[in-house]
Amino acid sequence: MKLLLVVLLAAACDQTFGLQFVPLPDDGARGDGAVGDGAVDGPPGAWARLEPGAQHVCGLTNEGRLYCFGTGPAGGNTTTPTSPDPAMRTWTDLASAGETSCGISAGVAYCWGVQDSHQVDGGSTINIPTPTPVTLPETVMSIHAGRYHSCALTAAGRVYCWGNTQQILVTGGGPTLISIDKPLTALATGVDHTCGIDTSRVVRCWGADGQGQSSGTACTSPPCNATTPTTLAFSGPALSIAAGRELTCAIVNISGGTSDTTGSLYCWGKDMFGTDAPAPHLIGLQQYERVVIGNHVACGIVGSTASCFGQVSQGGFGDGMMNERIDTTAPLKMLPGDELSFARSWTSDDSERACAVGAAGGRCWGPPATPTTVPAPVQ
Repeated sequence: MKLLLVVLLAAACDQTFGLQFVPLPDDGARGDGAVGDGAVDGPPGAWARLEPGAQHVCGLTNEGRLYCFGTGPAGGNTTTPTSPDPAMRTWTDLASAGETSCGISAGVAYCWGVQDSHQVDGGSTINIPTPTPVTLPETVMSIHAGRYHSCALTAAGRVYCWGNTQQILVTGGGPTLISIDKPLTALATGVDHTCGIDTSRVVRCWGADGQGQSSGTACTSPPCNATTPTTLAFSGPALSIAAGRELTCAIVNISGGTSDTTGSLYCWGKDMFGTDAPAPHLIGLQQYERVVIGNHVACGIVGSTASCFGQVSQGGFGDGMMNERIDTTAPLKMLPGDELSFARSWTSDDSERACAVGAAGGRCWGPPATPTTVPAPVQ
């Protein structure tokens, strides 16, 4: 079974509602389908990944080519996937949030899009529509985008962030090396905070902390910010980490065993699931392999099944329903998928949108202008 990448995002891919095919660009190497004729251009599943921002989506093909569509400089103001990369590099990682996207090619970090907080190149406030290299002293292993900041995890486990946010550690200048006493093996960026897992499988977080999303403790004298990386102690090793709007979740192996693959789901900060509490709290009893978070939705993943919960005003669970609230004590919304990836942005409502990559190619859905039970293909 081909991998299915489902991406829930907090704003429109375009103005068409329901399920929409995202055709691959015709670069002469795949298929005969013409862009816009309703066919998927090239062999099904040729999209390897789709990463959404607030009003745009960027994706990588199986060949590592980069294409974007949507509004603003990150999306190219087009509904047709178009490459923002004149050099046609080969890309190995991709991240989007807000109106910015970042990627990695040959171990170098690049960003493009809206630069209202220095989150593209760490220096200017000029919007940049094409991938621009970020000056870093090390080879980059993974790239991560928040609404107002961007971060890179290097091959040596060091973290560099740039932008201008409540993170305090990032001041709006060039990339800043975050001082952490151990290398990190995983990293996650929320709207205004960042978390990682160090080599001892311990969770470390810093940045905005108004809801306890960084420290796991209540904010008693606002504004609250974790100005240095905090440590969150669990009774077992952390396996996966995800950061959202004002919420952080981790998969933690608390069974006392040696499993490096599954664990329990813990969340802290402000959630939308009827369990608002800044301290880390257990979500359900199921074992998961990893977790992903959007603005108001979180999903625990095991195998090819994602168990999702949260609150959306329009269509974010892929069934076209309006004003859905899936509590952690209720039956969870089940979505197929081996991988999920959410966009982080600051929205005034609870809308979420989604994209999927599977055997049928790339698709996007929600929020519908009117309720629909099953999103229909848009030719």
